[in-house]
Amino acid sequence: MLAPADNATMETRWCQLKNDIQSTALEVLGRARHQHQDWFDDNDADIGTQRAEKNELHEVYMDLRTDATKAAFLRFRRLVQQRPREMQDAWIIRKAEEIQGYVDHNEMKNFFKAIKAMYGPCIKGTAPRLSSDGSTL
Repeated sequence: MLAPADNATMETRWCQLKNDIQSTALEVLGRARHQHQDWFDDNDADIGTQRAEKNELHEVYMDLRTDATKAAFLRFRRLVQQRPREMQDAWIIRKAEEIQGYVDHNEMKNFFKAIKAMYGPCIKGTAPRLSSDGSTL
């Protein structure tokens, strides 16, 4: 059995190893990026700028709690929430018109490619194989 001092050093060594592995992985691989839909990627910079402005207004409101700063923050927050919805709606309308154009010109390959890009690939689950007595194989 290990003495308490040995346990502490072992714990310290494991923590050091964990931190080294995590920092090396972060340097080599970088942070994972979420896969966004095309409409979001196209407007990412605009959305980021608006969020930064909203955060600044929130800091001003937190520092100086007046009705005017609260109203300014709430008004801008509503606009920041509304703008991505408008961007998404416009993107969906453009995509629908594009898909309709493929249908009108009987371009089925492009039609299915656009549908797949919009909704993602079809995920098919597999059913387990059952034996004659009903148990799974």
